[in-house]
Amino acid sequence: MKQIVKFSLVTLLWFSASVMAWTAEDPVDDSIDQVRKEIIQLLAQPNMQNLDKSQVTSTLHFTINNKNELVVLMVDSEDDFADRFLKHRLNYKKVSTSKVRGQYAMKITLKNGSR
Repeated sequence: MKQIVKFSLVTLLWFSASVMAWTAEDPVDDSIDQVRKEIIQLLAQPNMQNLDKSQVTSTLHFTINNKNELVVLMVDSEDDFADRFLKHRLNYKKVSTSKVRGQYAMKITLKNGSR
C-alpha cells in the first residue's frame, strides 16, 4: 500500500511540474520578440531608391554580444544594396534586452518605395 501511495505522489508531482513547464511563458522567446521589434525600429524610414527590385527578402544572421549589441554575422541576400543597408543600419547597435545570447536568424523583407 505504501508503494502505491509513493508512486501516486511521485506521478502527481511529475505531472504538475510538466504542466507548469508547458504553460509557463519562455522569457527567451519574449526577449527575441523584443529584439525583433527593436530591429524593425532601427530599420524604420529607409531610403530604398537604390533598390533595383520592388522587394528583396533577406535572411539576417546575427548574434548579441555581452554589451547588448547586435553583431551582424551575415546577410543572405541576392541584392548587394540590401546586404550593405542591413549591415550599416544594424551592426553594433544596442538592444535593450540582456536575456538573449547566441546566434539567431531572421527573415527581413525590404520594399521599394518605403519611407
